[in-house]
Amino acid sequence: MSKPGLTTGNVKLRTGPGTEFEPPIAFVETNTTLEILEEQEHWLKVRVKVKDVEKEGYVTSKYVKATGAEAAPAPAAPATSVAPSAAPADKGGPIEGRGLTGRQKEMSDAD
Repeated sequence: MSKPGLTTGNVKLRTGPGTEFEPPIAFVETNTTLEILEEQEHWLKVRVKVKDVEKEGYVTSKYVKATGAEAAPAPAAPATSVAPSAAPADKGGPIEGRGLTGRQKEMSDAD
């Protein structure tokens, strides 16, 4: 399960959980949204979009705050069909705004 997060400072995206993982994969700017995949002591495995490219790596937890609840896997959609609902009965009243076609409007204007 994952949860959304937001960077609170500029951080380096690394290949592993530690400063020894150099060079960084990318630099992530302040106020960037990301997906927290795992937590390992003071490091977070994240998925983040950097310059329109989605990347996974590790950032220090010092500059990331969780912004929501854990996201559960999306449930499978049920394999059922839904019958169209019946149109509401005509209640009378003005014709404008009732979505009549041109021919229907011509016929009702002839009254």
